[in-house]
Amino acid sequence: MRSELRKLNGKRLLALALWGEARGEFPEGKVAVAHVILNRAAIGGWYGRSITGVILKPGHFSCFNDNTVLMKFLETSGVDATPEHFDVCEAIADIALKGLTNDPTGGATHYHAVTMEQLPWWAPLMIQTARIGGHIFYK
Repeated sequence: MRSELRKLNGKRLLALALWGEARGEFPEGKVAVAHVILNRAAIGGWYGRSITGVILKPGHFSCFNDNTVLMKFLETSGVDATPEHFDVCEAIADIALKGLTNDPTGGATHYHAVTMEQLPWWAPLMIQTARIGGHIFYK
């Protein structure tokens, strides 16, 4: 499946990441997740050298882990299928990639859900920059 995902253009892959990571968020939450991905791509290096590299880096975006809602959908329907309510994610991906959105995260490169029972190991080592919807953002 990862090899099929690598063939997608950056906009499509970013929209899938937004759907997988933030489909229950208001548009501002989706924009925030998009900016984390864009911020990582701008830094490059270890994070990845492109939107595709950042998004598909193993273990970085949980929606691309095995047995997630997104991956089950893609395995059943194919990478060209459109999940329900995908149009909003696609529109946000488009405007974010065109630079038409401001970064509401303050340059964040990480985030986690507010519902996590235990903080990720990296959270105490970083500066919290924002809380938007169901996510807390860090750099």
